[in-house]
Amino acid sequence: QRRPPPRLVAIMGIDGSGKSTLSRTVAERLSHVGLVARIGDQIELLRDGEQLPMQMFVAERLREMIGRQAKTAASLKLYKIPKLAELLLRNHLASEIARWYAPVYIVTDGSPLLNILAWSVLYKGSLLDSTACAKAMAVLSGRWREVGRRDPVFAQFPELAFFERLKLGRLTLPRAAVFLDVEPEIACGRILDRGEPTQVHETPESLSRLRDSYRLVLEAAEQHRQVPVCRIAGTASVAAIAVEAVRFIQETVPAGDGA
Repeated sequence: QRRPPPRLVAIMGIDGSGKSTLSRTVAERLSHVGLVARIGDQIELLRDGEQLPMQMFVAERLREMIGRQAKTAASLKLYKIPKLAELLLRNHLASEIARWYAPVYIVTDGSPLLNILAWSVLYKGSLLDSTACAKAMAVLSGRWREVGRRDPVFAQFPELAFFERLKLGRLTLPRAAVFLDVEPEIACGRILDRGEPTQVHETPESLSRLRDSYRLVLEAAEQHRQVPVCRIAGTASVAAIAVEAVRFIQETVPAGDGA
């Protein structure tokens, strides 16, 4: 009998929102109902709360190298290309993990498709509307025929034509998303508390624009693409947030739903 595809769940939020910590906690808790993979800065395979050994994919080594380049970029212009490449590799890795390990859930720190759309605000300076975002999602996930090549969205978002020409428009839309909503000033404070060098976009202004963009993109995914979204204030304790997130995931995309 053919196994159902993994339920892809994206944990979304600006830098400093706590999404990496939440994705790890959620993956650990979901692993008590079956095999779970987590894709963040590192890839983890978990069962019953314990990490399992797994092979190192070639794409993962490349992603680590590109990720380091993005983190040290001196400007948003220099950050753009390595970050895009890292997101595309992250999408590819989800497909590889689904193929080789067939986990029940894949929990991702962010979503390549939704992140690419959300990051557009940092380079365009204005937000696309919900309908345009929904059309862009269709193109990026390989369903560009639903939109048509002459649709105005290609003028609003010229990068879509680039994706389509290079056959890059095959990104996966998550089955469900959890959005950790945190004030940019709080997020920046958390980033500084880490004691690590800050990235070029980790400023209150840039994170505020990115937060607004995430909100719009997730609204479009929910309204036009039927992706359930759970919005949680990121100021509560990790334990409380994790309980709410896991409950939402298990109710929305349960392990036994056969899809």
